[in-house]
Amino acid sequence: MGQITEHVTYSEKPLPAVYAAALEFHLLIQAHLDKVEVRAAQAGPINRATERACEQIFLASHSGPKPHLRTAKKALLKCMHALQVLRAHGTLTVQFCSESERRIDQLLIGIDQLEGTATHSWPEQPFSPQPALLTDEPSVSSKRIEPILERVSKAIALHARAKPRAARPSARALTTTRMGLTTVAQRRRQAESVRTETDAARRS
Repeated sequence: MGQITEHVTYSEKPLPAVYAAALEFHLLIQAHLDKVEVRAAQAGPINRATERACEQIFLASHSGPKPHLRTAKKALLKCMHALQVLRAHGTLTVQFCSESERRIDQLLIGIDQLEGTATHSWPEQPFSPQPALLTDEPSVSSKRIEPILERVSKAIALHARAKPRAARPSARALTTTRMGLTTVAQRRRQAESVRTETDAARRS
């Protein structure tokens, strides 16, 4: 009889640590967006992007790294962009977005490390992100984009305050209008008076 080879099922196959970190990030950011009551239309792209990143890392672990790892990185970058847009609008705090960017940077580095490693050794690939979700220390990427986002936020605020209002007539225009109406009324009365006198003259 031949030797029995142990078979590991797909559900039992070990996954890389970066997958667990991506899944944790997805759940944490989803919970925070719900907590601060971000509108579904704004939170949706972020939640979908983080979930897709998890999915693609999972698929890469089972069916080969390419093109799944590239798609996972693209999804995380989409998430980073969506966060920066909400930050510029003032929907999310600088603190939360900075920490989220830091976590995304760590996940991207972890995925880069997988790309240069054989798939069977991914579960042993070290990955140790900092556990905190929120911190006062901004990431390097947030420091670079901080001046741009500040200018965008100010521009949005100015635009909101400069909404067009219905034009109000000036006092001079109102006076002129009133004078014009008075003149028209006087002319009508004069015409009626002349007409009355003419009719009376004809009858006599």
